[in-house]
Amino acid sequence: IWLSKPLEFGGKTDVNNGSINHDKLFNLRSRSILKSTNGKSSYIATLATTEDYITLGQRDAQPIYPYDAAAIVTLADLHYDFPELTNDNQLVGSPIQILEAGTGHGSLALAICSRLHPTICFLQKFNVRGGILHSIDCNTNHSRRGEITLEHFKRGMYRDDVKFHLAESPVDWLQNHSEGWKLLEKHDESESLEDKEGFLSAAFLDMPEISSNVSQISKNLKQDASLVIFCPSVTQILEVIKTIKDSEGEIKLSHIR
Repeated sequence: IWLSKPLEFGGKTDVNNGSINHDKLFNLRSRSILKSTNGKSSYIATLATTEDYITLGQRDAQPIYPYDAAAIVTLADLHYDFPELTNDNQLVGSPIQILEAGTGHGSLALAICSRLHPTICFLQKFNVRGGILHSIDCNTNHSRRGEITLEHFKRGMYRDDVKFHLAESPVDWLQNHSEGWKLLEKHDESESLEDKEGFLSAAFLDMPEISSNVSQISKNLKQDASLVIFCPSVTQILEVIKTIKDSEGEIKLSHIR
């Protein structure tokens, strides 16, 4: 199985017996059979599934495979409809904002966007954004790879769903780079500073050092928002649980799976 680059006139995809010219693929029905340039082998041309795209694509970081990414996003229980607009096409309420750290390959961002995407349906027509995913990484190559992953998937259908940020950590981004995004959250003017909730509707953490970021992230979560961590080490998980317990209620997370 070979995954082509984005198709272009005059382009080609190398296979084990020669190559497949992209010109032959234009306007071809899925599951059509075609020959390689040397004519020795036949190939079936199909549209790439999400699994094909993630597992066969170029990578600068280890991807979270689609089934795992889907399970992670399911834990956050995200369900979004089209945003509500006023009569003059302004957004009612505040945009939904989700945090992901780190970007890595961009495969988790892809899974999150599959749930978030309806919130930006009015972006092109009315320039109204109902939702945004903030994807943070400290590695320039990983951040760029995440952008490419989103740009090339299904002709970039999720490209506008995500803002990619370079920051040393989620705490660094929240303290030094997020002020403009926090201002998008609309509060009742009668609320006291203590009563004002955060601006994030969910947060996903896939990074080496999680426990030191949990406190600051939880303070920026809306009430009942989900914080989902993904880490392969049981030690990391235990450290997060210990951090929450040691906070003596300062970190207001009510349920741990």
